[in-house]
Amino acid sequence: MKQDAFPFKVEANETYFFCACGKSQRGALCDGSHKGSGVRSIPFQADKTALVVLKEGQIIEVVPDVSKSF
Repeated sequence: MKQDAFPFKVEANETYFFCACGKSQRGALCDGSHKGSGVRSIPFQADKTALVVLKEGQIIEVVPDVSKSF
């Protein structure tokens, strides 16, 4: 079952790949389940370390000071 909103930590200058096919077992992050479907993951490079919340392929919240979020 998919979550409606998926929170995760991103690190500055790292690239992440969002799922575009809806088959990923990693929530909003691509796990390669799209292979052979013609669908491609969506790359995203974080410009700062933060906790982000992704919903329906869109970042809906960013908490920049990650140390205060945990």
